[in-house]
Amino acid sequence: MTTSGRNVTLRHMRVFMEIVRQGNLQRASQALNITQSAVSKSLRELEQELGVVLLKRGRKGTTLTPAGEAFHEHAAQSLVTFSRAITAARDPGQEREVLRIGALPTVAGSVVPRAVAALKARRRDVGVQIMTGPYEFLAGLLRGGEQDFIVGGMIKRDNVGLSFEPLYEEEIVAVVHAAHPLCAEPAVTALGLSRYPIVVPPEGTTVRGLVDDYFLASGVGIGSDWTEALSDLFSRVYTRDQDAVWLAPRGTVEFDLDQGTLVRLPLHSRLLRVPVGVTFRTDTAFSPLGLAFLELLRGEVRLRVRADALIDDPS
Repeated sequence: MTTSGRNVTLRHMRVFMEIVRQGNLQRASQALNITQSAVSKSLRELEQELGVVLLKRGRKGTTLTPAGEAFHEHAAQSLVTFSRAITAARDPGQEREVLRIGALPTVAGSVVPRAVAALKARRRDVGVQIMTGPYEFLAGLLRGGEQDFIVGGMIKRDNVGLSFEPLYEEEIVAVVHAAHPLCAEPAVTALGLSRYPIVVPPEGTTVRGLVDDYFLASGVGIGSDWTEALSDLFSRVYTRDQDAVWLAPRGTVEFDLDQGTLVRLPLHSRLLRVPVGVTFRTDTAFSPLGLAFLELLRGEVRLRVRADALIDDPS
């Protein structure tokens, strides 16, 4: 039976979005502060009104059906638009454009802050929201309409509906504390690194794959003493306090290098380069504000690449 969907309300969409966010009806009811039966009733009404099944229930929670995935994508956009409409109505004089950027640690401390500063110098009336975290987390926000785009590397798995524009290649560097024994070495090799504790991202990440390839191509293993860490704070403190070597994109440790809390070892390899760019949804066009920021970002990237070239070849 085909239905019009005219009776779908914001309550239906909010309950549905919370079920998806929480993964099951019980946690959704707790988050919404309503009974589980009320959550179940709202979901049932929504599915009956649309004439489709949106969620499948199982022992491990709820999963989206293809119809549910399509509805989720557009429902997220609708709720964001509705929230902005309320803000505009309540305080029209204060409403302003907001750019929502997902920034991976690779760029959160380097090109993105400079591009944001350039944008704010031109448009002080706009707002900028920066969210950082693992790629999968940011990609989920992007798919849900809660981010405009992601700046950083791109994980090649599960990228349906997303597109990637490469901007430059970021070098993966080896950093240590200033008194580390390797600082006295004129050159650092994979064998030399393997003799010390290594801090690397977890398996499955782009950076970890490149690091593993580097050690494999060098004919040595990564060593027996290695620590996987997604936390930059942990990696930073551990490397500062131990004789460990942290292998990370340069942008991730740029602040530490500028402050002198960590130093870079003389390690260079074409294998240790990770592509950095912009990830965006293929079904959504950039706003004028987004386009303005991206142009400024590309300008910062050109300056960075030019400066790197001068360092590599000062002549």
